[in-house]
Amino acid sequence: MRVFISCAAACFSVIVAFPSSGGAEQLPYTADDVCAAAADWKNSFHSLRVDYRWSAPGEWKRRNPELSLDEIARLYYCRCIWTYGDDSREKLESWFYERGQLVAREVEGNDGRLHYLIRYVPGSNDPERYRLWIPGLNDAPHRIVCHPVRHLYYGSGGHDWHDSRFRESLEVVGTRVIDDALCVGIRRAGDDDRLLWLDTTHDFLLRLLEPEEQFVVEEYRQLEDGRWFPARGKLRVAPDTTPQVWRVNSVRRNPTLDSAAFALPARPDADAPREARGRGGGTSPRQY
Repeated sequence: MRVFISCAAACFSVIVAFPSSGGAEQLPYTADDVCAAAADWKNSFHSLRVDYRWSAPGEWKRRNPELSLDEIARLYYCRCIWTYGDDSREKLESWFYERGQLVAREVEGNDGRLHYLIRYVPGSNDPERYRLWIPGLNDAPHRIVCHPVRHLYYGSGGHDWHDSRFRESLEVVGTRVIDDALCVGIRRAGDDDRLLWLDTTHDFLLRLLEPEEQFVVEEYRQLEDGRWFPARGKLRVAPDTTPQVWRVNSVRRNPTLDSAAFALPARPDADAPREARGRGGGTSPRQY
């Protein structure tokens, strides 16, 4: 198990750095600096296994108005394990819980040859609950999204991380301080719709995506080798909506992964991942 050193974001106060009236702002970082830092972080690993959970409290609040948002996040959530390899393979396993009970499971992956998505529910033999999508043969939605690296990583196939995505047309637009950390703003040249603020004190990882705070990292954690990783944050999927919340349980960097880690699974029961019992009958996530 990898040990985390917490670096929590206490509040989300912002100070914006404006250019002086005497001329253009002298920025402390260039586009080359940003690309080099981002690539250095990405090149520090060739495989990942991330155990995390996310919840959409706003959606469930409409159905359960008597519950607080904190109660909803505790009772209605999705537990995920994302396995990633540099050779275009990945797998996302998801367990969906309602009022603390497992109600469905999904497994989506790319084994290097095909992209598959399987959905099923506990105790059901209904074939409509178990489907396989294969690109070119039927409608195969690409849905793999790992919340902690959202907007750092843009899906399988090209394995497009933000260091390569912005390399050709990166534009540094300014700096600002977020939670006492100096952040540098970047965007693609001529793109006024998406502005990424990268935290210079945490491996130039994404801190905030604008407009409308679409994605916010509220906490980073430091791994044993000194590298940082997103640990807790929010994702807003549409304007004027309550954001989804996500939290990382554990991270393994550079685990040894064989072909079975990405293989199309046989039709299993929708069992929950193995968990260890805690005091009071609760559960704690499986650790790696």
